[in-house]
Amino acid sequence: MQDLQRILIDGQPVAQSVGAVSVLDRGLHYGDGLFETIACKGGRPRLVERHLQRLASGCERLGLVPGDRAALAREVRELAAGTPRVIVKLLLTRGVSHARGYAPAGSERTLRIALRYAWSGPDPEQAEQGVRVRRATLQLGENPALAGIKHCNRLEQVLARREWTDPGIAEALMFSSSGALVSGTMSNVFLVRGSKVLTPCIDRAGSRPRISPPRRSSSSPMPSRASGRCGSSMG
Repeated sequence: MQDLQRILIDGQPVAQSVGAVSVLDRGLHYGDGLFETIACKGGRPRLVERHLQRLASGCERLGLVPGDRAALAREVRELAAGTPRVIVKLLLTRGVSHARGYAPAGSERTLRIALRYAWSGPDPEQAEQGVRVRRATLQLGENPALAGIKHCNRLEQVLARREWTDPGIAEALMFSSSGALVSGTMSNVFLVRGSKVLTPCIDRAGSRPRISPPRRSSSSPMPSRASGRCGSSMG
């Protein structure tokens, strides 16, 4: 992968060509894990503590051992250091299966992966003129047990992204099975109404693809009939 620059597995550097993850890892077999994607500018990760808090919350909900939060933060900062603009992706999986089947044995050891990717940053023309988006045909399933966390099963997003190949279309808006707007395939959605900035609820489906800086906004259900000036925040 051309834009992949560095890999750390459990804190240790790994060459891209080396197969260092077990074929029995539960993240590979079941998507049993979580991830965070962190934008880094000027050698510093943005909003890293909020990303790590969401990761810890997801671990609690899935029953994963999150490991050393300070070590995670240190690895993110190590990968970001000395770079002008990169993306750091953190992955935690439940680790190697000790027996066949879905049930965890309880003795698995969490696997920690950190990857650094080159990042060209936002297109200034898109920021000025906006982007073309489409409505995804695929609908997100509603499951409150998984809603709001960035788990490693992204098949809904994969299938939605396969729906178009036109390079002029930047994104697709995804709705839940009950017709509520949730997000883009890889972006947050904001709707501006007067002085208010609204963003969809994610208590039944989806997750925040990107953590945004604090702002005056509110989360609310957005049915398919919602209209207004939409902006996508991709990351």
